[in-house]
Amino acid sequence: MQYFTNKLEIKNIFKVNHHLIIQVFAALGHFFTHLCTSYYFTIVLAIEKDWGLPYINLLNLWTLGSLLFGLGSILAGWLADKLNSAFMILILFLGLGLSSIGCGLAQNPTFLMVTLSFVGLFASIYHPVGIPWLMKHTTKPGKVLGLNGIFGTMGISGAGFFTGLFIAMWGWRLAFIIPGVLCLICGLLFSMFVQYSATKRAAIQKNIVSHKSFTTRHILLGLLLLIWMTLLSGLVLQSIQLVLPKVLSLRLDKNFNIGYVVAIIYAVAGIVQYFGSSLIDYFSARKIYSFFYLIQIPLIYFLAGNEGIFFIILATLIITIGNSLLPAESILISSFSPEKYHNLSFGVRFVISFSAQPLAILFISWLSQRYTNQFYILFIILACCSIAILTLSLLIPKPNLKETRDMLPVQDSL
Repeated sequence: MQYFTNKLEIKNIFKVNHHLIIQVFAALGHFFTHLCTSYYFTIVLAIEKDWGLPYINLLNLWTLGSLLFGLGSILAGWLADKLNSAFMILILFLGLGLSSIGCGLAQNPTFLMVTLSFVGLFASIYHPVGIPWLMKHTTKPGKVLGLNGIFGTMGISGAGFFTGLFIAMWGWRLAFIIPGVLCLICGLLFSMFVQYSATKRAAIQKNIVSHKSFTTRHILLGLLLLIWMTLLSGLVLQSIQLVLPKVLSLRLDKNFNIGYVVAIIYAVAGIVQYFGSSLIDYFSARKIYSFFYLIQIPLIYFLAGNEGIFFIILATLIITIGNSLLPAESILISSFSPEKYHNLSFGVRFVISFSAQPLAILFISWLSQRYTNQFYILFIILACCSIAILTLSLLIPKPNLKETRDMLPVQDSL
């Protein structure tokens, strides 16, 4: 009798916290995605000493994995539309786990390159699948996506902290294997939950996500505008993030530790972005996107000519706003995406965002070769890009209802 009582209590917990548990798994997926795509930059230093190979040769082993992390998102989104989002999240956990463990068992560069490539391929699943999957299971996408974004940031920062700790304590192989084992455990727990969900809740919940009353012309116009907005906003944020350490070293007193300053900026921005993202639950995503860029323009302009503490404050605000905009962008893309290409649309969006980084590197390199005050000119150009983004956002067709009011919970099971 005690056994059945406990079993019923466990089932009740799953039923009450159904959407909360989905948010937990989505957060874990985001955390491990960024952890596993960032930890090699720390681990490679230990492999260099162990194998006695040149650093640049070992670093290049991640090249294919990095490309697959971006380009693979289109395939992942397409598969999620054809198969099932929850099934793809399960593949994410299991694939990342096995690939990471494989990296830890590598005995030569070729095997390591292959396993790192699989890490990039499986990591490409999360952004085109996990974000829309999470949005379908909440009525407050702003808060949920804001919190989810914090876990992604924690994955990047944890890649340095935890990886360094594991290497110091047990060596570089376990720095691969431990995250891999944890991913497999998450996959096992996730499969248990989804099996329960499929038997107890799938029959009573339907996909009730509503579509906006857009004409075909408005859908095409909205998607075209969002493509350019995504590319330009990615270029703005990536450019600032790339040059931030260098500009801080030039504009701060020599007594400042640049590494600590950068860490503090991202830590504060990561926490505050939750509150910025939460505004989307109360206002139209279109209005929030435009409002944030209206604020962003003068901030970037003032960033061009300031230094010291004021520069740090401005940089923190800009990065906070840039991260807070991402949930609004996700909701807008969801609003204009046909249901059968929903995840594929997010995959294309991630590829566009991913391509912004190499474009930013080429752009910054081009400026540095032609101007001595390249950072001042860079920030002025980025402010102009922000004006263009604001203009494009104002041209987005208006829906009949607020986007956030139609993001109702749905069931997704194996």
